[in-house]
Amino acid sequence: SDIPSTAELNSGDDLQEQVPYYQGHGLAVVSHAIQQGHTTSLVPASMDLNQWWTTRSPERSKWFLMSYFVGDFQDPNSSIDAIFHPSKVGKVLKESTLTYMVIAVHSQQNLKAAGTPEINMDGLTAVQTLLDSKYKVQLLAASHFNGFHPNDLFKNTTQLDLFLSMGAKEAESERFDALLFATQGLDLAIPSRLSYLTV
Repeated sequence: SDIPSTAELNSGDDLQEQVPYYQGHGLAVVSHAIQQGHTTSLVPASMDLNQWWTTRSPERSKWFLMSYFVGDFQDPNSSIDAIFHPSKVGKVLKESTLTYMVIAVHSQQNLKAAGTPEINMDGLTAVQTLLDSKYKVQLLAASHFNGFHPNDLFKNTTQLDLFLSMGAKEAESERFDALLFATQGLDLAIPSRLSYLTV
């Protein structure tokens, strides 16, 4: 196939024609960003972000207002942990400004395992990389309620491990999905918990 490994799109571009391999949540976010007139860069989950960064023209902007990262939970080479492994993203995090980031994390029980079900997780390495780069990481949304709330702050990967474990148990045989919000300072971009309560 002659599909490009990366693409940069602007308002008016035909998204499906140029990048038919982007699907799901990522495609919805990209479509909306383009409709709003934002220049949008697309990078496949399997691509090393440091490599992508070094091949960009030096004249291109080093500031990204919003970055949305979705990996492939089934493919270890394209998972969110693979994307955010320090060896693959460290240069980007040091040399650019990523103001707001949303990353998708997942967990699922392996009910076929004998004894206590094993829980497969994707997100621990990614969050550790962000914490090491001085990002604050908060819960934005989750597919199942597990006692954590929007805006809950993850100060370490032990808390995230607990969150993903509890989520997988709540999801039972389904996959537990969550979106985390990261910024280099606590931000009021996420509505407060009171926004979700009927008073």
